[in-house]
Amino acid sequence: MKRSLEDIIRGLLEYDGRPEEIGSTELLLVVWLVTKGAVEAPVRASRTTLGMALGTSDVTVWRAVKNLIADGGVGWIQVQSGRGRGNASLYSVLIDRLPVPEQIKRTIVSKQAVEIAAKYCLTAAYSQVTFKKRRFTQANRQRIAFCFQTFLEKHCAGDLQLLRDALNHARTSPKYRAKYFRGPHELRRDFAAIVKECRVVQTPVAA
Repeated sequence: MKRSLEDIIRGLLEYDGRPEEIGSTELLLVVWLVTKGAVEAPVRASRTTLGMALGTSDVTVWRAVKNLIADGGVGWIQVQSGRGRGNASLYSVLIDRLPVPEQIKRTIVSKQAVEIAAKYCLTAAYSQVTFKKRRFTQANRQRIAFCFQTFLEKHCAGDLQLLRDALNHARTSPKYRAKYFRGPHELRRDFAAIVKECRVVQTPVAA
């Protein structure tokens, strides 16, 4: 990930093709979020925290955020307002939107992991446990794809079909079904066992 981080920062600092809304504060904010891991998982931070980290005012930070979000900005980040008074917002960096080479994006999350994540979002859009509909944002999909990429490399030795079968096993197993529908992050501690069980059961249908 260190090499990818360096390449992301190098891509951000390329001038050619940079949107006119992006200035030094916007660039520094994205770099700060990337270094905090906001590509893989949302980072919670207040405007004051961001202002202190970037060495600027809260007003300047908020102006930079508005330039970076999808609604009226360039769409490099997604912000989820903190629930309740005094709770800081959650910030996610959308790697697909950043001006970095495609091979860097694929190093972080492969095309196959993105495709499997898209299929997961279809199967999990209506929970068979809570019987509620769920809406997945672009940041949600990115985090799910990153999680699946981790499963693929750590537990499946790069075997895409094994990953699909393991996810399908988790979806249909009474032991793991609730965690499957809550989100793949809930399966992290169990995924090695799921893969082991899947090898025995040999579930033929892909997730």
